[in-house]
Amino acid sequence: MAKMRHRSKMNMSSLSDWANEDNEILTELSHEETLAQMNQMDKVKHLLLNNLEGVCHNTFMEYYIPRFGALIWTLRHEENWIIEKEKCDLHDYHKSLQYKYIYNGRNYENQE
Repeated sequence: MAKMRHRSKMNMSSLSDWANEDNEILTELSHEETLAQMNQMDKVKHLLLNNLEGVCHNTFMEYYIPRFGALIWTLRHEENWIIEKEKCDLHDYHKSLQYKYIYNGRNYENQE
């Protein structure tokens, strides 16, 4: 007897169902879980883009990004991000001078 092979073909609807399933799992993740899966540069970008009032020094430290200053330098000089540094007014518990970093867009004129 000849063996019959069963080949399943993935059609476009099953492929899109599979992709939607994956997206649903990602949307179920909390903000903390999403950040936990990112590398440090992605965390810095995410925090800057999602906190319009700025990101405090302490926030970077809470997310275990101790050298965030170097990452901000990279964003400013290599990716042309415009990031302002101001005295932090987000919290009233700072005992010493702390800064917040505010993303103000990208400078597209200087790109080659």
